[in-house]
Amino acid sequence: MRMRNKNHFRHPVGQVFAKPKILGRIVDCIKEDNAVIVEIGAGDGRLTTKLLEKSKRIFAVEIDVRYCNLLKEIFRDNPKVSIIHEDILKFDIPNCDYVIGNSPFYISSSLIKKLTKIKFKHAILMFQKEFVDKLLSDNKEMTAISVIANNYFRINKLFRVSRDNFSPKPSVDASVISLEPIPEKDRLFSEEQINIIVSMFNNKKKSISWHLSNFIDGRDKIISILNQLGINPNERIYHIRRDRLKMLMEAII
Repeated sequence: MRMRNKNHFRHPVGQVFAKPKILGRIVDCIKEDNAVIVEIGAGDGRLTTKLLEKSKRIFAVEIDVRYCNLLKEIFRDNPKVSIIHEDILKFDIPNCDYVIGNSPFYISSSLIKKLTKIKFKHAILMFQKEFVDKLLSDNKEMTAISVIANNYFRINKLFRVSRDNFSPKPSVDASVISLEPIPEKDRLFSEEQINIIVSMFNNKKKSISWHLSNFIDGRDKIISILNQLGINPNERIYHIRRDRLKMLMEAII
């Protein structure tokens, strides 16, 4: 598995490679055989090769044309593997059983948003540890992407990956997580509510009472609603837990 991050990695072409034991642990997380797999950032094919034992079809997506040429050579006689030279954010991801791999850390949020729009059963993904910690937090400062991610997916942290498990060694640790899509009827927020929440995070330094003034007429009514919910009118959106945020959205819509 290859990781690329323009901010943290100083290798000439921005690439680091996970050691075989990490790749083995990722493959062990696949709980079914004959899976249709979309692999993000196939690199030199070291993970792709291990995925063969669990798959009936692999779409290996790679943005670097040099690696694509290498992958086409490695898997030229294997009809199970399709090499896709494409940016994962632009690729029309097909319905699949698993999305596996990682991407440059700086597109982590964009990748999560993209996955909310496609159909898959499971995702096993590697992100920067700090990003994962924010996704899983509900008692510190919230972020728009953590609200989005937890609304659309059940998220489980599978294991941490020390920077010592990559070559060349990066300056950050990583975490591997699983995502399981939540059925629409079981999601905490509707799509309309998610859009409102994201708009609030776009002005996250404004007070929650200021945000409510865009939806509710009258400051006295706004203060009354917030008091009933136990939310300080001067609170910021990123300090409001998801359960309280749900009640707030229900008061708006």
